Amino acid sequence: MEPSPSEPTAIPLSEPGILQARDMAHHDKLPNRPVHEGFGSMVLWNQIFPEVMETFKRTTKEPKDRSRTEYDIRTDRTWEAVYGKLQKAQLKYDGEAEKGGWFRRKRRSAAGKAPVVSEVLSNVSSLVPNNEYATPVIGVAVKKGAEVREQVFDSMDGLLSVFSDMETFLSIFRDDVNIRKAAVDLAVATLVGIENTIGFLISKQVVRGVKAFGLGSFYEHELVESLETINKKAERLLQEAYKSNMVESHFWSQHTRAVLQKMYNLQQQMATSQAAQKKEASLLNSAMELFDSHIKTRDHQLATLEKDYRRERERNIFLVVEINRLRSSSPGLANPWGPYAPPPPPAPPALEWGCTQYQLRQLLGIGDVEVDDLSFVASKSPELPARQRTRAEQIVSNPLFRSWVTSPGSAKLLIHWDGKLPKQVANISPLSLFCVSLVQMLQGHPRFIPIVWICGRHVNQLTGPTGGSAMLASLIDQLLRQHEFDVRTVVSDGVVDPNALESGSEQELVKLLLFLVAQVPETITLVFVVDNVALYERDSLRAKSTLMILVRLVAEGSLSAAVKVLFTSTPGTTEIRWAFEDERLILNVDTLPQLVWSPSQERVARELGESFRGPADE
Repeated sequence: MEPSPSEPTAIPLSEPGILQARDMAHHDKLPNRPVHEGFGSMVLWNQIFPEVMETFKRTTKEPKDRSRTEYDIRTDRTWEAVYGKLQKAQLKYDGEAEKGGWFRRKRRSAAGKAPVVSEVLSNVSSLVPNNEYATPVIGVAVKKGAEVREQVFDSMDGLLSVFSDMETFLSIFRDDVNIRKAAVDLAVATLVGIENTIGFLISKQVVRGVKAFGLGSFYEHELVESLETINKKAERLLQEAYKSNMVESHFWSQHTRAVLQKMYNLQQQMATSQAAQKKEASLLNSAMELFDSHIKTRDHQLATLEKDYRRERERNIFLVVEINRLRSSSPGLANPWGPYAPPPPPAPPALEWGCTQYQLRQLLGIGDVEVDDLSFVASKSPELPARQRTRAEQIVSNPLFRSWVTSPGSAKLLIHWDGKLPKQVANISPLSLFCVSLVQMLQGHPRFIPIVWICGRHVNQLTGPTGGSAMLASLIDQLLRQHEFDVRTVVSDGVVDPNALESGSEQELVKLLLFLVAQVPETITLVFVVDNVALYERDSLRAKSTLMILVRLVAEGSLSAAVKVLFTSTPGTTEIRWAFEDERLILNVDTLPQLVWSPSQERVARELGESFRGPADE
């Protein structure tokens, strides 16, 4: 299901944090937030180091003569190398003989600051006049120097925590450009602070004292400002992380709603599908019962004909007996052949090679194309307007259609949709759906043989068999698959030429179709359904004669079975219509009343069933 217009469709699945959250969904337990013991364990932090160092060198000025010392950080390639030099500067500042901790010592106490303060005082006392004004100034300078040193140590001690947060944000929001930019800015500010801090730590104490005394509140102003910038950039990173989290939370909120909506829709579809299956089962049961009622009507007619036949046969037998009695009592007539010898008995038929239905189907070479056609038409139902499908369903209520169904003998009907044309998808219209519904309801019934041809599926030679010969081959193939015929002598008796049949000769196909239809017993009704016949009026398809052959089957009185032929077309036909027009057997869908019903296969089946129920059942 596609997200609704109110959902944040602009956020792709690769948005920050989406992949991580999706991956975590495969685990029963969410992973704990990692604990970073050092900078070496920060993989993402180290990955952005080259970009950070390049930006740092491009945007800042290197301190004078720093590159000549061992404390130059601009040539380093890792964070650990940078912090190694910061640590070395710290050791120099502390004057320790061996390396101390990694900026993990706590702030110095006021007592710890005393030696430094005393040292600064002693160094600068000789430079400042000893009077009532000088002493307070020196005190202020000493205090400022202590504050700066305290700020430096506090900032360096908190860097691991800041970097750990940065690593976490980079991990959560991997593809977020805003987070990455904020992280790079923070890292550059950190390098600036580290470079200034190293300068502070490696400077001579006398110089620091003079600066503190001379600059006062501006003492190490650049260093202090760089440390404050680190805090500002860290705050900026937190803000970006907060914003990204809001965006992601909103996305997941919308995504969750979309998932819930999809689940609901699936439940509705399942419920609809189950209801449709129940309706279809009910439809088929009802249809079979109604078709059986129709068959009873036809059986009643056949029983009447059988009774008349037996009565006529008994009368003929009586006449034969009476003739023989008269001959036996008359001289010279005892021998029915008179003075002539009786004719010899017929010779037994010569043994010939027998053909099978399977072999005939192989010669036709068309296969069960109608199976794919029926499936294709049914799949297009959602793409056709419901109102038009409803209109097509109203055909079952029309007197012309009911007459075509209920007539005990053969019948024909042409359905046009020729006014305001319906929508078509790949040459499939609502009339096509109607034809498919009719055929599917008749399939499998022992008293009906439904045979269908969807013209719209066979107009392009590049996509399948086309034309009149292909239609005849398919109709015959469907017959051979639905009924047992005696075709053993169809070749040996010269009914068809197998070579011509295999080459698609229309003449041979017509002869075979007539041969098979003539064998269908009177207890079975043949139903030929051809959809969108207007397409087959084209001269290039050479199918008009084939359509007329089906029409003539209806008028063929020598057939035992009833033959019902239904043609549908949108737009209407121009040439085929004359075979129906004189008898007023054209049903125009445009004349049907417009109702507000929704399409229902169950209704179609019910009304079709009622149509097939004959007068004897009413």
